[in-house]
Amino acid sequence: MQFVAGVLVLAGFAFAGGANAEPYMAVREGYKCSQCHTNKSGGGKRTDYAQVYMQTRMAASRSFFDYYYRPPLDGASEPPAPLVGRDYPHGRLSESFSMGADLRTTFNYDYPSGATQRSSFNRDLSCETCHKSTNGGGKLAEVYFQFEAVPGKASLYVSENLVPTVASREMFALLEGMPLDTYVKVGTFRLPTTLIPTFDDPFLHGGQTLGARASSFDGVVGLEPVRANGVEVGLEPGPLSVSLSVTDPADPTKVTLDKRLALNAYAIGKRGMAGLKYSIDPIDEGVTRRVSGVYGGLHLGRLTGLIELDNVEADSTSGGSSTKSQAGMAELDFLLFKGHNLKYLYEFLDPDTGTSNDIRDRTSLIYEPFLTPYLQVRAGYRAKIGPPTEAAANGKKYFLELHFIY
Repeated sequence: MQFVAGVLVLAGFAFAGGANAEPYMAVREGYKCSQCHTNKSGGGKRTDYAQVYMQTRMAASRSFFDYYYRPPLDGASEPPAPLVGRDYPHGRLSESFSMGADLRTTFNYDYPSGATQRSSFNRDLSCETCHKSTNGGGKLAEVYFQFEAVPGKASLYVSENLVPTVASREMFALLEGMPLDTYVKVGTFRLPTTLIPTFDDPFLHGGQTLGARASSFDGVVGLEPVRANGVEVGLEPGPLSVSLSVTDPADPTKVTLDKRLALNAYAIGKRGMAGLKYSIDPIDEGVTRRVSGVYGGLHLGRLTGLIELDNVEADSTSGGSSTKSQAGMAELDFLLFKGHNLKYLYEFLDPDTGTSNDIRDRTSLIYEPFLTPYLQVRAGYRAKIGPPTEAAANGKKYFLELHFIY
C-alpha cells in the first residue's frame, strides 16, 4: 500500500502545473490558503473574498440573506420583489473589524468490531473529556475576530473556542503587504496541516507517544493539527507559498527543550498543486521527532484529486533506537453540479514500520451538498480495517453532519 501511495504522489507531481472549506476547493480553483483565510497557513476565519465566493460560486442556491424587499407601492397588491446584492452578511462590520464563525453538529451511528452498536451526537464522551481538559474542541464551535489597525497591513486576530469549553484558541498579530507578499505572524496560531482533513473525525490523530495507540483512537503524534506559541514568517510571490515557523514545543512545561521548526512550501496553478513539508519537533529531553511529507493535487474538469504521503521518525538523542511511522491519504472529489460534491477518501496508517501486521486504513464515501452560502450538509459511510486484535481499529460508521458557516 505504501508503494501505491508513493506512485500516486509522483503522478500528482508529474501533472501538477489555501483554501475554502476544504483543500480540494483550493485545488479546484487554483487558490492559495491566504486567498480565503486570514490565517495564511489555512483554517479559521474567512477573508472577504471567501465570503463573496461562498455566496456566488460555492453554494447551490442563494441564501435569503442575499435578498431584501422593496415595499409595494400604495394600493399595489403584488408581493414585494427581491433585490439581489445587499452587502450585509459578509462578516465585515466596518472597514477595520470583521468576524466569522463555525458550528458543526454530527449524528454518528457506529458498528464497531467487537462491541455493540451505538449512536451519538458529535464526539464520543472519551474524546470530549480530553478536548475539554486541553482546551480543545476542534471544529465543533468557534468564533473568529479580526481587527485591522491598518487595513491590509497590520491586524490582530483572535479565535475563540466555545465547545466543549470556552477558551482562546488563537491570538496573533499579523503584518502583511510587504515585498514578495511577505508576512509575519507573532503569537498563538495554528500550524499548517497541508491536505490532511482536520475536522472530519481525524484518522491521523495523535496519541501520547510516537507509535503508541491510545484506547480511544489511533494515530501518530505530529500529523494532527496543533496550535503553538511563536513566530511564523512567510512569503507568497505569484503561485508560490513558503512559510517557516519557530514555536514552543508541544509540552510547554519542559523549558529545556529546543524550539519546534516547521517548513511548508507549495506551488499552485489552474490545474493542480505540489508541495512539501518538514518539521523538527523535540517531544522529550531524549527524543526528537522529524516529520517529512509530500503532497499534491490535480484538477480536471469536474474531477479533483488529492494525495499526501508523510513519514515520521523519532530519534533518540541518547543513542537509542529510532521509531518510524508512515501515513497517507488519497482523495477524489467529483462535482455533480453546482453546490453538490461527492467525495471518496482513503487514509492509511502504519504506526511502526518495523512491526508487521499493524497497518490500519480507512475508506469514506461522502455526499456534500452546500445548500446555501451558510449551510453545508455532509452524509457519509466510513469503514476502518486494522489488526483483528484491536476492536477500536475496526468497524463502520454512518454519519450526518450539519456545518453552519459565517
